Amino acid sequence: LYLATLIQGQIQLEEIFAFEQKDLTPDNIYLLDAGSMMYVWLGNLVDVEQKHAAWIMALHLISIHPIPRTLKLPICIIKQSYEPISFIGFFDKWDQKLFEVL
Repeated sequence: LYLATLIQGQIQLEEIFAFEQKDLTPDNIYLLDAGSMMYVWLGNLVDVEQKHAAWIMALHLISIHPIPRTLKLPICIIKQSYEPISFIGFFDKWDQKLFEVL
């Protein structure tokens, strides 16, 4: 899992090891490299500029990842609170109500 931010037009990626649902915060974008697919999770509080850059962030990670990937790798954009089971399955525990209180 990577925290992805755009700072002065530059993409910054911070890898999160041993991640869990609580690592996902509503004001950020996260990239989850699932091998055969790249998931882009958009928090509800992400600003418009960051949202527009999300696709580029995913392509950037694909292009620099140590395990070679093709830029044709499927990218799935996910909005907070609309996570599909294919995304949720990468987390040990998932609380459907976690974001209701945030």
